[in-house]
Amino acid sequence: MFARLFNNISPRNLLNALVLILALGSTYWFYPVQKGTWFPVADWGLPLMSPWFTFLVFILVTIGASLFYAESLNRKHLFPGQYLGFLLAAMQFWIWLYPLNAGPELWSILLFSLLIFQMMPVLVPKANAAPLNFGAGFWIAIAGFIHGESIFLLLMPFGLSLALRRLNGRSVLALILGYGTVLYFAFSLDYFLDWHLLQAWTSEIQSLEFFSFQLDYQRLIPLAIMALFLGFSVLVNLAQANQYNNEQRQQVNFWLYYALVGVAGFLLFANSNFWLCLIIFPSASLGALAIQTIENRWLRDGILLLPFLAYLSFFFLPS
Repeated sequence: MFARLFNNISPRNLLNALVLILALGSTYWFYPVQKGTWFPVADWGLPLMSPWFTFLVFILVTIGASLFYAESLNRKHLFPGQYLGFLLAAMQFWIWLYPLNAGPELWSILLFSLLIFQMMPVLVPKANAAPLNFGAGFWIAIAGFIHGESIFLLLMPFGLSLALRRLNGRSVLALILGYGTVLYFAFSLDYFLDWHLLQAWTSEIQSLEFFSFQLDYQRLIPLAIMALFLGFSVLVNLAQANQYNNEQRQQVNFWLYYALVGVAGFLLFANSNFWLCLIIFPSASLGALAIQTIENRWLRDGILLLPFLAYLSFFFLPS
């Protein structure tokens, strides 16, 4: 894996990586880590979970998830050499964290990573979607106790099963059972320990807000640049669809569907930062595929810099 990762590294690539690392590290002076809110509920901040520790954990999750995803594509011989997605995902993670002030939603990177790796095996021919849907429903139900809009995530396993023609009574029942299992245990804990978990879940569902988020110009500019990057990636992959085989096309459609759910959730619900996390990995993967189809080096590097420009725009805009 690492032999392919560091294959064909030129001095120019090393210099670009060094400049990027120094630029990202300089954010400590712009926006110190200690000022961030790292938990959706303030009381969850355990003594050992310092801001720096939590910060490093989420960085490692982002990098590790991207790296293992790229390696899985190499092993399947679908899109060899897709380690560029790792760089794009890491850049977008920083963009999402700093300019969009999404600290309280960092936990959702773990949630969406679990959902992505939970549902990715459904792309394997003749895969059994029932146990995969059960696991997805289980994690989505747990997320519902933190944000009620997480119930909207049920569209992800349901839609993927439908698109891949794996939707049947067993897969739907497994999705319902996975979600209901968490509610059953919550009811049991409420009954025996009086934890009021179901009350918290009900209040989250009842407090859903639609179309009430506000976008100031400091958030709008980075979002516009990232929307341009995602839109370009989608158009290029759609244009290249005829050159993909069936397995490659399914992989691209997998990320397109996840990006669609993320964009829909961002536009529909007030908690926009939660849904922006879902777009990180799809846009990184689609962007990596799109950029590698461009032969012009200057155009390719210019598009690659779009996430970085979105990140820098925040620090040079007056508050």
